[in-house]
Amino acid sequence: GKREHICSEILATEETYIRGLTTLDRYYRLALLQAGEKQGTIDLVFSSLPQILNLHNTQVLPQLQTRCTPQAPAKLRWCVGQVFLD
Repeated sequence: GKREHICSEILATEETYIRGLTTLDRYYRLALLQAGEKQGTIDLVFSSLPQILNLHNTQVLPQLQTRCTPQAPAKLRWCVGQVFLD
């Protein structure tokens, strides 16, 4: 139904978002650190990237994966709004 389709789109978008953040972190932030760029400069450009990436990998994505499946408990199934409010 509609909820399933919307939930699938939100999940796919979250996975794409995490891939983009991971690319930024791995190939830019960490590469600049390894190249000897000043920590202050890196913090200015990438401010809280590691914390945002961690939040999405450890909390947002797993909750969406749990809720966006037919096997989810009926109370949670296809209901994703609370994921973004917590």
